[in-house]
Amino acid sequence: MPVSKADQDLIDRAKACFKQGTEADDKQRKRERKALAFYAGDQWDAAVKRSREGQAGTSALPPIPARPTLTINKLREPVRQVLNEERASDIGIELVAADDFEGLTGPSDDQEIELREGLVRRIQRRSEAADARTWAFSRAVIAGRGYYRVLTRYLPGKTSDQEIIIQRIYDQSSVVLDPAHEQPDGSDAEWAIIATDVPWSR
Repeated sequence: MPVSKADQDLIDRAKACFKQGTEADDKQRKRERKALAFYAGDQWDAAVKRSREGQAGTSALPPIPARPTLTINKLREPVRQVLNEERASDIGIELVAADDFEGLTGPSDDQEIELREGLVRRIQRRSEAADARTWAFSRAVIAGRGYYRVLTRYLPGKTSDQEIIIQRIYDQSSVVLDPAHEQPDGSDAEWAIIATDVPWSR
């Protein structure tokens, strides 16, 4: 199936953006992988660990027994304390009435605000937004960055209706942001790519 020029231009731009973002962020990604491995208990230097594995005896030398490589992970408790504080906090979306369009629509109606707050609570509860936020927060505590996303999906059945969901991003290194952004949360980025590994059979 031939690709149209517009589609090819979009693919070429996406490839160029992806290359630019990954090259600009390469050192940070390596630091994140090391931090996650260190938190998981891989805290020994590879060369030191290999030297402690022991060696088989030769005709001239006796065998050298393996020496213990104990890992006492002192990171888990401080990280757990920070995560417990996050879980105890009431983090969520809060609606605040603003008078930006009061001249056109009149003052904000309290009942409408309550209805919208109820809708927001339902969206967060249905998509388990607290889990997504906690996952992103834990990745940020351990490795420096964490992400979750807000998107829409079609409802099941023959309908064009959509629902808003909040979804965790398991691997924060799969997110490639415009390296020219200046805001800490990347809200001023002109583009973002979320890469997903797909089996060749698909």
